[in-house]
Amino acid sequence: MRFLIIGAGALGGYYGGMLVRGGADVTFLVRQRRVLGGVTLFSVVLTQEGEILVPGHVNTGQTSIGELSGERSARCEQIRAAFAAGGVPAVVSDNIVGEMWAKFSAFAGAAAISTLTRARAGEIAAAPAGAAFVAAVLGETARVATAEGYPPPAAIIELYRGFYAQIGSDGAPSMLFDVENGSPTEADHIVGDLVRRADRLGVDAPVLRAALCNLQIYEHADGLGISLRFSRHEVGDFRRHPGSMNGRGDDCGGISAAVAAMPIELSWKAMRG
Repeated sequence: MRFLIIGAGALGGYYGGMLVRGGADVTFLVRQRRVLGGVTLFSVVLTQEGEILVPGHVNTGQTSIGELSGERSARCEQIRAAFAAGGVPAVVSDNIVGEMWAKFSAFAGAAAISTLTRARAGEIAAAPAGAAFVAAVLGETARVATAEGYPPPAAIIELYRGFYAQIGSDGAPSMLFDVENGSPTEADHIVGDLVRRADRLGVDAPVLRAALCNLQIYEHADGLGISLRFSRHEVGDFRRHPGSMNGRGDDCGGISAAVAAMPIELSWKAMRG
């Protein structure tokens, strides 16, 4: 079976490589082809050196694919089988749009939580106000998704709340890694999108708006050539000695964004209706 992977970043590179290992014919291409829906919960990151890092165990990800209409199809089963041959567990979903919404809203919440605090999951878990803050943000994103007609299942909310309850964890969403490395973010496409939906639907979203403003300031500074890149070591140095940041940078792994593959692709257009 032949596959065209839309994009060759961390997720595209990882899944393409796993499909090749299973004997599939894979081509990478940066182009839009909205045919099927797909979503994954997986920890993977693309380093500045071009390496794809998979923190933890390889087979712990959750991947779903499906027709946007909800019907079952032979091609979905063929794609699931091809992923399985490469060692990637996947299931065919009859509610892929709902799953995409669940991931979208929860990931937007995680991006807001970590970029506002500039902290990893373990640091947030250790903060006395951490659990309440996490619950408030995830509740805010859930209200927006519910107003759009896609209430997120309790399981996805509990998954993310559990992620931020692990004291000592160095995990974080990919958007925080982008900020730490001085890279462009998907703030407008994820957090900004949810804020605009909240405005249209009359849903109060003060924390998401604060996170969007924070990220817009970061992006604007980057556009002006002002470096806001910092490493985890520098954050610690800065907290102990304000003003002492030395300009180094590093890379880490965390919750992934969604998988996109041909003929699988995450398309927010399908959710806009």
